[in-house]
Amino acid sequence: MEVFLVTAENIQPPNPALRLEYPFHFARAGTYDLDNSTSPTLDVIPTRSLALAVSTDNQPSQVVNVITPVTFKSKGFLGCGFGENTLNQARVLRFK
Repeated sequence: MEVFLVTAENIQPPNPALRLEYPFHFARAGTYDLDNSTSPTLDVIPTRSLALAVSTDNQPSQVVNVITPVTFKSKGFLGCGFGENTLNQARVLRFK
């Protein structure tokens, strides 16, 4: 999913924004880690952040800033993680 216009302002929870919903079920109650994978070639505007929000069981969203203007050079498309991300064919984003 990609937002157009790419110059649109960032939207922070709890403000309404574009979203994808995926139903999933766990066999047992407990704490789980959730990994989200993006393409290693996903490019980001250097002065903007790339963030994802995840919510389970109608709880408040947890926002993870994947790339920020401060981390852009190391995490961006051609940053220091590019080789590993390309080898794995994914950039993995972790939520707890």
